[in-house]
Order: sequence, then C-alpha cells, then structure tokens
Amino acid sequence: MALTIRTVERRLGLDSGDLIITYTLCPLCGHLYHPNYIANADSSACQNNDCNGVLYDINQLASGEIKRVSRLTCPYASIIAWLRRLLKQPGICELTQNEQAEGDQGFAQPIPPEQWVAELNMDEPLVDISDGHGWDSGAARLERVVDEQTGNVEDRSLEDPPIWFSSLPYRFSFTLSSDWFQPTREGNYSVGACYISLNNLPRHLRFLRENICLILVTPGPKEPNDYTLDQMLGPLIEELLELNQGVEMNVRQGGDGDAAIYEDQIVYGQLSQHIADLIACIKLGGAAGLRSELNFCLYCRARLSLLSVPARYIREDLPYRDPDEDLNNAYYWRSLETSEERRAFFEFSGNRFTALHRLPGWHTSTCSPPDAMHLLYLGGMNWILNKTLFQPGMLNKRLATDEDPVNRFNRMP
Repeated sequence: MALTIRTVERRLGLDSGDLIITYTLCPLCGHLYHPNYIANADSSACQNNDCNGVLYDINQLASGEIKRVSRLTCPYASIIAWLRRLLKQPGICELTQNEQAEGDQGFAQPIPPEQWVAELNMDEPLVDISDGHGWDSGAARLERVVDEQTGNVEDRSLEDPPIWFSSLPYRFSFTLSSDWFQPTREGNYSVGACYISLNNLPRHLRFLRENICLILVTPGPKEPNDYTLDQMLGPLIEELLELNQGVEMNVRQGGDGDAAIYEDQIVYGQLSQHIADLIACIKLGGAAGLRSELNFCLYCRARLSLLSVPARYIREDLPYRDPDEDLNNAYYWRSLETSEERRAFFEFSGNRFTALHRLPGWHTSTCSPPDAMHLLYLGGMNWILNKTLFQPGMLNKRLATDEDPVNRFNRMP
C-alpha cells in the first residue's frame, strides 16, 4: 500500500523527478549550481570570484537527518525529457509528421529565398508558420563557429552538402515564450516564466496545456539581471544544442494498445523563434533599451529623436539591421575584457552577448517577431475601440431622428 505522496505519484506515472531539476542560485551574484554540487559541496560559499554569497543553510530534521536547504532555487524542466514523454503518447508522432508526409520527399537541400518567392502563390494566404520561408530554409546539424582568419561568426553545416532541416524524418521546431508577472495583487513581487511549444503540431493543438512545457520559472522578488538570466537559460541552451545534433529517443507509432509500435529514432530539434513582449525580447536577445537614441529599435537603426518626423515611418526608407552584423557585434562584446569597454561598445552598437547567441541559426532581430498581442489586440484594437467607437458615442443608444453613425464616422479626419 502506498504510504506517501511520492509513492502514489510514482505508481500513477505522475512522478516528475526525471523531468524537473531544481537548481540553486547564488542570492548575490546569480551563479547557477546543479543539485549534485549542492549535495556534495564542502562549503556553502559561492565559488564565483569576488562573491560572498551563501548558497544553502543546514537544517536538522526531527529524525536527526541533516538536510541542506538552498536559499534561492530555480526549477528547470528538461526539454529532452519532456519530448521523450510527448513522443510516447498516442497520436503525437502522427500529428507532427503529417505536414512532412504530404509534401516532403526524402532529404533535400535548403531552399534559397529567391526560389521560395518564385514558387509562392500570391492569391493564397500564409496561414501557419510552416508556410513561411524560414520553415524551408534552415539547414540541419549546424554548428556556430568563429572564423579564425576573419573573426566573423558563421553557422556551418556538419553535412556535405547541407540537408534541409524540415526534410529530416523526426525534426521539431520550438517556440520559446517568456513573460514576467506579479503573482499576488499586493506587493511588488515579480516572477518570470518561460515555456516551450511545438510548432509541428496543428494550430488548434499547439498551445493546449498538455502540449506545452513550462521549462523555467525565474524566482523573485525582482526580475533577474543579465548575468543571472543567462545562467538560468544555460541548461536549456545545452539541451537545444544536443537536439540540434540529434538525440536518440523511443518513439511511439501506430494505434492504441498492442497495435502500437515503439522504435528508437534520432530526434532533432531547433529553436525557431522567441515570442514575448518587446521588453522581454530585448532582455533575452541582448538588445538596447527603449531609451537608447541610436539603438532603441530591435529591427532597424532609426534614431529615437527622429520618430517625431512623419517621413521616418515610411517602411521602405528604414535602415534595417543586418542580422550577421548584430551577431558579430554580440560575440565581439563578449571578447572585451573590462566592463567599461563592454558598456561603451553596447551603447554604440546596441548588441551584447546572451545565452541564445550560442544557438546556430539564432539572430535576435529575425527570431523575435513583433508581439501581436500587445501591439494589435491590446494596443491598436484597444485604441480604435475607445477613440473611434466608445468615446465619440458611436454605440450609444439613439433615436430615429439622430444623426446616422456611419455619416459621423465618415466625417472623421
């Protein structure tokens, strides 16, 4: 008979011990420590240079057992363990492979942008992420290296010739979403959450609770600084690098019960985009803040003071950022030795290195699309409803002799 909650969870298949790892953070500098280090450490002092932080306290339980209790923790859910669980569920493999079975024919080389545009039907809308050029242009098994001769950062394929990522039999595209919020109505305690969704699933299933993975919860009471955030993202980046080269997993195929077939397959994965509000995109992507005169925008190099000029809103005239230049700037920023040099270069270029820059194919300006929820639904639509419909009285109760609302709307400048 089960006597503890842990035993009940294990017998019901609900044990998350293989999925969630609770790391320890230094309360002062934010350095990350694996639980194995905490269990075997000789001292509770932080090992980071010039840091006097204490990692854990030693408590004695009623049974006499000595237990080490971390002062600040950060839970992380392994994306590889989550994917292993997901691929053992009935129907998931078939749902994620439908798109490939309909259009892909074995291994193929990435499609250049010119070919994608030439084959695009302008009369049909792009309804899903798989309809975009990025779905067909990415190469598999990329490795991000710094050229010793030129100093430029390059993504090189380990396959010759390069193989189209979407043509691999078991490949998955991930979306990382992040946000910070206040869990209580009172106080000023801020908690962050990052979760992963699977772009290969159909749209109506992609964001169901059972199909997403809450990979990271950042502790409060304040938002983490740049160093701490990179430390917390470290385990995720390491696993994404493993998935980029391929990880062997047991995959379920076929029907229910005895008809199901379990096979070991090499599974690939890559992070395609980061969906968040502008502040979170800036924080995770290593861009400058909204008050920067030279680099306030994540996507172009327009000056902040020129926003008062109507001509600066013409899209064709905007000086768009070069993703390769931003990437080289981020790696150059990391190579600088002093904080003064890094601060000066960051103010000039608007680029700094983050954990995401380790991922092959990642570029902050192209992998962080504008946030539709805040810009369109909570921004543009909210302004239209209030300024155009409610405040002018377009929806007020009226008599038959009152002015027609359509005529009133047409007179607006």
